Amino acid sequence: MIDHSTYITLYPNVIPVRGFSRSILMDLYLNRFLFIPNYLCDFLMENKTTDLQRKDFMKLGESEIDFAEIAGLLDHLMTTDYLTEVDLNLLEGLRVDLPFKSEDSLINDCIIELSESSDWDLNRFLSEIDRIGVKFLEIRFLDFESFQNFHSLIRFALQTHSIEFLHFLVPFNPELEDCIATELVNFHRLNQLTIYNAQSQFELGETAFQIIFSTQRSIDHSHCGCIDPSYFAYNVQSYYSSRKNNSCLSFKLSIDQFGEIKNCPSKKESFGNLSEIDLERTIQLDEFRKEWHITKESILICSDCEFRWMCSDCRVFIQDESNPLSKPAKCGYNPYINRWINEEGYRTETECGVSISDNQIRIDHEKLNQLNSQLWT
Repeated sequence: MIDHSTYITLYPNVIPVRGFSRSILMDLYLNRFLFIPNYLCDFLMENKTTDLQRKDFMKLGESEIDFAEIAGLLDHLMTTDYLTEVDLNLLEGLRVDLPFKSEDSLINDCIIELSESSDWDLNRFLSEIDRIGVKFLEIRFLDFESFQNFHSLIRFALQTHSIEFLHFLVPFNPELEDCIATELVNFHRLNQLTIYNAQSQFELGETAFQIIFSTQRSIDHSHCGCIDPSYFAYNVQSYYSSRKNNSCLSFKLSIDQFGEIKNCPSKKESFGNLSEIDLERTIQLDEFRKEWHITKESILICSDCEFRWMCSDCRVFIQDESNPLSKPAKCGYNPYINRWINEEGYRTETECGVSISDNQIRIDHEKLNQLNSQLWT
């Protein structure tokens, strides 16, 4: 006998993420997300391999109001292609793992800082990061003189190189427009040129790269570590990478203007100078990689946040410098009341009755429930 029943399931590219007060569905293909109530997220996660029909979802309700809410929610999620309703044959085909490319390089991302006083061997270094498989390279010119001194060397060194994305950050200068038009316009290895401290803008004809003008006056480290929805990433690669590794430091390398080897430009800790030690050996030291496997699941407060798998992290600027699992200091989101710092009703975690003791989150539920009742009713 043919089974004509239909079953409701998530698309394989849609990932449920439970937060403390609310949950989300992340669409890793269409780069979007949608808020859902925790009870629905729990039900989807607990029944990931169960053949669910509409009647099974309706059992979550207890009253006519509940049934109407659940039915409306299911219809909305199917209309917006987070859920789908299919027959049994198609159901199994939707239960597949998404393709994910694991890191195959010693270092994936590299940031270089250059100034007029930089006298370390840049050409040799570019050859070394080609050998270790760097894919994304950002070069920060701290002054216009360094751009003038090094851009020709860089263009020549990167003609055949492992990098897949190259980003220049250059300070505004009246001479820059002519330099781009005559020397950089056909530099096909360059993907993005950001001109910071831009006092004005200029238009060029077609270039091989994107040009962005920024009024940000400098690219010093004070701008590092900001947590903001505009930086959220919800795609297959970033999701699976952040589940396994730290999204701030893993597979990353930085060289400051003096040739000091760091895991991040903002870190004070140096692992030595390029002119004195072996780079490839250094980046494989346990000490260099000690924070690579700190995921959002283990970071205090972040572990309760519905945005944790799309959020960038920062292990340099943290709330408690004595605790490597502390929340990023520049995060202005409170997952216990679902408020950003610029929104009405925002309170810090401490003001909500949330505290940290012995690396455990302690919650005054009575105080928190009272506050949420005031905010959301």
